[in-house]
Amino acid sequence: MNDKRLLEMAEMQLRGFCHARDGHGVVELIESMNLSRTEWNELRDQSFIRDAVRAEIDEYWEAKL
Repeated sequence: MNDKRLLEMAEMQLRGFCHARDGHGVVELIESMNLSRTEWNELRDQSFIRDAVRAEIDEYWEAKL
């Protein structure tokens, strides 16, 4: 992984941290990211995503159907 990509990843992590610190939930986060359902399907089985968070995002997408 190159230095630019590592810096981009660090920025994304800090943005997510600040978002949560300001009291926003995961649904507000994915909406602010404009995360698509296709993108979510690619990410949903990552080990760092807790089951409760996965369920909340899945419910969000189910409600959008």
